Amino acid sequence: MNEKTSAYLAAVSMAVIIGFSFLANKVTLTTASPWAVLAHRFTFSFLALIILKMFGFFKFRLKKEEILSILPLSLFYPLLFFSLQILGLQKVFSSEAAIIQATTPLLTMLLAAVILKEKTKSMQKIFMLISLSGVIYISVMKGTDLSRGSLAGYVLLLLSSLSSAANIVLIRKKIRDHSFLKLTSVAITAGFIIFSTINVIMHLAEGRINDYFTPLMTPSFLIGVMFLGILSTLGTSLLSNFALTRLEASRMSIFNHLGTVISILAGVLILKETLEGFKIIGAVLIIIGVIGTNYFAKAHHKAAQQPHV
Repeated sequence: MNEKTSAYLAAVSMAVIIGFSFLANKVTLTTASPWAVLAHRFTFSFLALIILKMFGFFKFRLKKEEILSILPLSLFYPLLFFSLQILGLQKVFSSEAAIIQATTPLLTMLLAAVILKEKTKSMQKIFMLISLSGVIYISVMKGTDLSRGSLAGYVLLLLSSLSSAANIVLIRKKIRDHSFLKLTSVAITAGFIIFSTINVIMHLAEGRINDYFTPLMTPSFLIGVMFLGILSTLGTSLLSNFALTRLEASRMSIFNHLGTVISILAGVLILKETLEGFKIIGAVLIIIGVIGTNYFAKAHHKAAQQPHV
């Protein structure tokens, strides 16, 4: 398997996990607050990271200089991305949030052009917009009413998307000096410390510190948060960072849209939801956009490698 193929498989696998994470989030948020979900999510992610390291699956050593170099990225992911997302979701409908956060690939493309000097062809931009239109179409047909949302919520979610885009671009830049395993490990550890601290402070402020681990006594919450922590946090971080070692930032980020398609399939297969025609149309647009974006990116990359006569 060549490097590009393995990168594409990693990106698609990431999209599949993201798609199923929507279901896991629904389950966990019925039992605990968003901050508690994040704290337990990153706890399981951190524990999985430690176990993998102990059993020799991850063979690397982090130097103090490397930690200091990588740590600033944690400001964008996980801190700003998740914090802004949670605060934004409390003010707008989830369908509206899907539209706003679907702008991440476009924001990534713009930042990559400025910071990494990545160039995208016109056809790539067109297919990226086609993919975005699929997400918007599904969200609108599900009953989005943008006038009912809070402007503050839209701004927070847009900033969350911008944080995600910045993280993708900066990792693409840092990956030249640090392995994707080191980048992932620092982000997961930072998330564990940050969100666990926030959750402890909130429990102390409410006088309920004894209830810190209570949500874990609910089987559905435990299974859901383990999925979110081990696969949806650690797993997707590893897959995303690995893909960024071989794919441009703008090409990798477009795979996030596939998560919408997977979440639709998961809803139909697991929750027995109805597969309406508009979902099929939107899913087709998303898939066409993802394929087209990467096809023309490959063509552009090959043309760039041709010797000039």
